[in-house]
Amino acid sequence: MAAYKPKTSSLLAASAMPPPERPDDDVTISSQVTDTISALHWSPKANWFAASSWDGKMYIFDVARDLTAKTIGVIDAGTPVLGCDWNQVRQH
Repeated sequence: MAAYKPKTSSLLAASAMPPPERPDDDVTISSQVTDTISALHWSPKANWFAASSWDGKMYIFDVARDLTAKTIGVIDAGTPVLGCDWNQVRQH
């Protein structure tokens, strides 16, 4: 399992989630990612984050209250993905 530690806990505060059950505030992701994560961005509207990877894929994770992240989407680019972000224009 890989872990990512967000710089702030504003995502948790903004989503009205209770304080984390783990004191270190790390989010544990699945071992599905097979190479280095090149970029990570939190969704501005949900408890999701996008992660791009050198394995040629971009992953979308849903973060649960216990700070575990479940993979909810994978896009296979076929070549290393060096960055990712959320579309700020479309309204869903």
